[in-house]
Parts: sequence; C-alpha cells; structure tokens
Amino acid sequence: KNDNEKLMDAKQLLSNAEGKINSGRYKEGIDKLIKLKKKFPNFDTNGHSELLTALAWIKLKQYKYALSPLRNLNLRYASSAEVAYAKSLEAQAYEGDGNFEKAAQLYNEVIALYPRSDLAQESRNGMLRMRGILERN
Repeated sequence: KNDNEKLMDAKQLLSNAEGKINSGRYKEGIDKLIKLKKKFPNFDTNGHSELLTALAWIKLKQYKYALSPLRNLNLRYASSAEVAYAKSLEAQAYEGDGNFEKAAQLYNEVIALYPRSDLAQESRNGMLRMRGILERN
C-alpha cells in the first residue's frame, strides 16, 4: 500500500476505536487502539489515542492502567489543548484509585490553568468531593 492508503487505514482504525469507546464497548476500543499502535507505530494521533485509552480504562474502573497513557500524553504533547482534559482524566484515575491528595492536586491544576472551562467546573466538583473525603479521614 502507498502512504496515503496506510494513513487512511490508520485513521479508520482510530475512528473505529473511538466509536467502540463512545458506545460503551471499552475493551473492544482498547483492543483497536493497541492494534493501531502495533500496526502503525509512526501514526501520530496528537495524544488522542492516549486520551481514548485512558478514558476507556477509567470507565472499566481499571484506574492504574489509565495513568501511563496520560503521562505519555503530558510528556509528548505538553502544549496540546488536550492537556486540560488529560489532567482531568488523571485526577479521576487517582480519585478512583483512592489517592485523594493527588486527585485534589490535579483538579486544582485544571482549575488554575483553565478557570473558565467546563473542565474547571467539573474539577471544582471534584475538589469538593476530595475535600469531603480528606476531611472525613
């Protein structure tokens, strides 16, 4: 196949994975994303595949598996517009895993970086949850 056909195949695989995740078929979506990385190792999704992977793991309540793709995204795409969403997902993963101090720190970062965003409002709600949990402990 030529490069254009390979690019179309990679984009189709990414789209297929996203569709699976959006329809609640998280494990199937993760499997498609793993296949994408293996079959097209140089295909750059600008962090989108990492976000999808992390979201799927969070939905499956497998929080520790969500952290690696998010760290990868934060390192490789530090200036991406997706960083706020990645930090929000990372906070959710830490919260789900019971690390409430780390979750609170990340929720605070989202609020500080993007104070007027919808993610900041969700993060404020997360901070209230963390504050409640930490005060009880």
